[in-house]
Amino acid sequence: RRPDTPARGSPASINSEVGAPITPYAASSDAHSFRLFPKHYAYTHPGGCKPQGAINQDKYFVLRIDACNQVFGVFDGHGGENGELVAKVAADTIQEFLRRNFDRLRSDPETTFNEAFETAHKQVRRAILEDQPDLIEKDGVLLAEWVDDAGKRRVEAADGGTTAT
Repeated sequence: RRPDTPARGSPASINSEVGAPITPYAASSDAHSFRLFPKHYAYTHPGGCKPQGAINQDKYFVLRIDACNQVFGVFDGHGGENGELVAKVAADTIQEFLRRNFDRLRSDPETTFNEAFETAHKQVRRAILEDQPDLIEKDGVLLAEWVDDAGKRRVEAADGGTTAT
């Protein structure tokens, strides 16, 4: 398949972006001049054998810093109640953090990414608590508490998360 053609199937989302031309390195002085245009494509789907109409909880970003530097983020949201919210908040937070701290990313990538993920974790926690104010927190875990039909108190971890790449 050519790189500029989308994958076959029924993608839930295909996105492409054309940026400014990149001037390539010529291997020899006889090489013909040509211009490359950076593009990206994203293909997402609900995954597995989910029923038609299932919500795709995945989010991604492409952050073009300059003609030579881009950052790609992929966030696989999971969990029925909060997966989409968590993936969106994490993607938005990390993209903005890296945009503001790109110079630090060049000089100290490990610390910069650690701080980006710590910031995203705090923002995700805040977003879930805003969305579900009845949740309680115990030892850093968000919990849902209720009384079942038999009158017994029940507690379980709040549903939702994301895997980031």
